[in-house]
Amino acid sequence: MKALRHISLCFCLLIFFQNCSQDKIQRLDFEEIVNNRYNKFINERIVECKLEAEQKAESRVDSVIDKLLKKDLIDSISFPEKPVRPERPEDIIE
Repeated sequence: MKALRHISLCFCLLIFFQNCSQDKIQRLDFEEIVNNRYNKFINERIVECKLEAEQKAESRVDSVIDKLLKKDLIDSISFPEKPVRPERPEDIIE
């Protein structure tokens, strides 16, 4: 009975240590994981900043074009010039 226990214990230990061999253990490279996440974050921020800058530039261009068009419309209407004010006559009553 004791021999069977020893054999089964040795067999379990053999299986356990075989599973823990260096080939099967996956080592996590935290520096690589952190760098990957950091690069992903930076790339996402760059894309967001580019989109935001494009939207701001688009709105500014639209407002500039709008102002130019309105200015052209206002300038295209020709109003007569203001008449020259006549000179004041001399005082009649002194």
